[in-house]
Amino acid sequence: MIEVEESFKNTNSKKHSLLKSRAFTCDTIYVYCPDSCIEKVKEIESAHNFSIVINDRTVDAYKGKVICHYGSSELSAEDKELLIRALEYGGWVESLVDYIELRVGYTEVY
Repeated sequence: MIEVEESFKNTNSKKHSLLKSRAFTCDTIYVYCPDSCIEKVKEIESAHNFSIVINDRTVDAYKGKVICHYGSSELSAEDKELLIRALEYGGWVESLVDYIELRVGYTEVY
């Protein structure tokens, strides 16, 4: 039983590393935020070398996509469910601020 668990952990870790390396070099990320934050997210996009698709609720293939949230405490229940579904189906999901910090190597204040 322990060997199976270790094998699963190693496989899962390899998949995580591969997805992480792709996450920080992708050209497009998907961001879910309340309507009150859309202009701020557009400002963030203009300061970086990747495109941001905002609140696209038609996405259904999450595997390998970077999906971020901003102002998540104000997100609708539908958007929160979308983030969970994206994580379950292979998306890289995290807060926009954390993603940018890891991608560019420093913390920006928004």
